[in-house]
Amino acid sequence: MTVNNPTGRNHYLPQAYLRRFCDASGKVLRTFLGPDDRLHEKRFVPKETGYERDLYSLKGAGILGTSPEPDQIEKKVFGPVDGNGASVLDALHEGAPSQLSAEERTHLAIFVNAFLERHPQRIRERDKLAEQMARERFEELKKALRRPNRDGFDILDLIRDEHVEQLARNFHREYMVQEIQNPASIDYLSGIKLSKFTLDEDKPFRFFTSDNPVLVNAGQPWPVQFFTLALSPCVLLIGVNDEEPVTEPQMIFGLALAHCLQLPRQTEYIFSQGPLVDYEGAAIRSSAQSALIKVNWRKM
Repeated sequence: MTVNNPTGRNHYLPQAYLRRFCDASGKVLRTFLGPDDRLHEKRFVPKETGYERDLYSLKGAGILGTSPEPDQIEKKVFGPVDGNGASVLDALHEGAPSQLSAEERTHLAIFVNAFLERHPQRIRERDKLAEQMARERFEELKKALRRPNRDGFDILDLIRDEHVEQLARNFHREYMVQEIQNPASIDYLSGIKLSKFTLDEDKPFRFFTSDNPVLVNAGQPWPVQFFTLALSPCVLLIGVNDEEPVTEPQMIFGLALAHCLQLPRQTEYIFSQGPLVDYEGAAIRSSAQSALIKVNWRKM
């Protein structure tokens, strides 16, 4: 399966996944905290949200490298990951996690692992680190290899900072792909015990997702001991590194509540079927108001 997105429009949330959070009009509600400390809400069709331009795009780096196919990661990596992931989500909604085949568990592990690596905050954080390291290494290289001719010209002067930084970003994206496809990570996530928590349709409480949708260890540091991922407004997937899946009702309810209260802390954009509200014993909207990462107006 391939994705025919316009070059540069990179969806960090697959459209098939976002559709599960749409209302009857086929639109999902996006909520964010602006610089004015207010929650802002607007509905979008999945194609028009959950993306950033050039988030995974590869670009030319001047004389340091050739011009790669810009959207090859979107098409050749995330196309199959998202397509296979959508099929597994269908299977999870139809049946129990225990009914997944070994192949489906592998596809789910890659899908979850991709979410852990591809979200915008992680990409930007690692881009800055990669650019800084590249600039430092290049300065060291120039000092070691500088050989100006009689006119004071040095071939290294043709290499500009933006070339170095773009090459570093390309390397980072290649590293991201390697991490998503890391056999050790996939094997570990494939072996995690899965449970599914389904809400009653007649109850008002609903799950939501975000630009960083997998909550690891209820927001505590890694390595992954357990994770939660909303599959739809009524279904939460729970994965636990244990011999048995979680079945105790109080523990499941505690993990579901922790997911809704802690997910905003790692999030810039929330995507939901309806507006966030405060419930008795679960102040979801208030938690988002106080915990969401603020979004600069220029990023909207």
